[in-house]
Amino acid sequence: MVILSVNLNSIVADDVYRITEQVNRTTGQYKRLKHHKVDEYRDVPLPARVKQGIEWYADKHGTVDGYLLRHPSDPTRTFPHYHIANQWKQIKKAGQIDIPDGMVVYSLRHFFASNCLTGHRQRALSAAVPSAPGAILGHPGGRPPTRRSALCAE
Repeated sequence: MVILSVNLNSIVADDVYRITEQVNRTTGQYKRLKHHKVDEYRDVPLPARVKQGIEWYADKHGTVDGYLLRHPSDPTRTFPHYHIANQWKQIKKAGQIDIPDGMVVYSLRHFFASNCLTGHRQRALSAAVPSAPGAILGHPGGRPPTRRSALCAE
């Protein structure tokens, strides 16, 4: 899960985030990206608001070796993959915010990629940044996603 390995050091330009690793769900350790060789990476668009959010969080909560999210009770360990899903369920159950039926945390991944492609609230993507949803999401061969985000308008 790439979201769990957000690292300040991966911001390589004002509008580009370089993904080099992800948390392996079985071992809980940082590992290379699936479907990539050891030295390969994926550059994805970094909207200004997302960059500001990453920097705000780092300033407020600090980092460990540049990583923002760490295990709540042991900062030497990676952030547990189930923690966000558990919080999501609690927020939905409590009715704290209006979450559409069928929307899960994974939907945000596709929503983000779709908005990057439409240029929603950001300048046009440069030629150096992947321009297909499958490439942004890291699908093998850049194949398009098979799921649609519940947040995307028709």
